[in-house]
Amino acid sequence: CWRLTKEEKRFLDSVLRLEKELKDNASFVIAVENVKECHSEVTEAVDSQIEITKETMDVQEEIL
Repeated sequence: CWRLTKEEKRFLDSVLRLEKELKDNASFVIAVENVKECHSEVTEAVDSQIEITKETMDVQEEIL
């Protein structure tokens, strides 16, 4: 009958523990990625609004 050595069992336990931790943290990682994507979209929208405001101010200055 074949058995794992003490070192092999310790290694297997470590791998299984890592797998469990990765599964447990997957939703957190996805949430962080979603927040990062949302932040990028908001930043892009704000930058766009700033450019529009600058252009509007330039037009108003020309009118005055």
